[in-house]
Amino acid sequence: MKMTIRFKMILGFGILSLLILGIVTFVISLRIGSDIQHISQEDMLQLAQTKADVLNRQIEKLQWELKILASTNMENPVTNMDVELQRIRSFLSSEVLGVFYTALDGSTVTDLRATYMANQSGYYKKIIQGSDFIVDKPELSPSWGIPVVVFAQAIKDNGGKLTGIIGFQIKLSTLSMITEQIKVKNSGFGWLVDSEGLVLAHPEEALVMDLQIQDADSRGFKGLSRLSSTLLSQSSGFGSYTDNWKRSFFVFFAEVNEASHWKLVISVQIGRAHV
Repeated sequence: MKMTIRFKMILGFGILSLLILGIVTFVISLRIGSDIQHISQEDMLQLAQTKADVLNRQIEKLQWELKILASTNMENPVTNMDVELQRIRSFLSSEVLGVFYTALDGSTVTDLRATYMANQSGYYKKIIQGSDFIVDKPELSPSWGIPVVVFAQAIKDNGGKLTGIIGFQIKLSTLSMITEQIKVKNSGFGWLVDSEGLVLAHPEEALVMDLQIQDADSRGFKGLSRLSSTLLSQSSGFGSYTDNWKRSFFVFFAEVNEASHWKLVISVQIGRAHV
């Protein structure tokens, strides 16, 4: 009888110990899983910011070149401006596809000797209203027939009075190359969105200059429309969505700079994010 009671006590203590051990193990596993996810989130947000900073440095370099031009002989435009623009184009960065000059009335000339009125363009309106430097919305270049982004710099005299605008046309594909280099665990990829939610760069070329992330749900990217308000209003963050093939993705994003308000985005397939 004593052996039976003792056995029951030992058995009960053993079961209780196993139960406590199981609970502790479960709690620890949850904590470790949370820590791993937290570290992964921090790492991915840092990666998004690092890539955004690389793109920002490219933009800053081009902006610096524009500022140098605006502070030199551009204050007093020459008669044969197209010839001067051709000369300028010869020593600019390779990212520059074309150069243009816009007068205060909107009349514009390019290094290809094309002329047109730009007084309805976004960059012209914003600089006339007082902006100093503008990264305009991407557009299909009438001269080149490919998507370009316009960088425009105000030209001012010594008294600070606006006298004209100097600008670059940059191939969109040139600026998006940084996103193409992003590879995460064989399932992650980078893409680029402008300040209004238009996709500027993406591995699926059909989405470039076509998909507005506010309308992404209707194109099969479930959850991306809801995420768009956060992505466009915050400088960094994360979320998730499901694509046309029912694959779920974590999303991590960071702002490129204040001039463009572009967002560099990294998508990582859920289930492979911690492989």
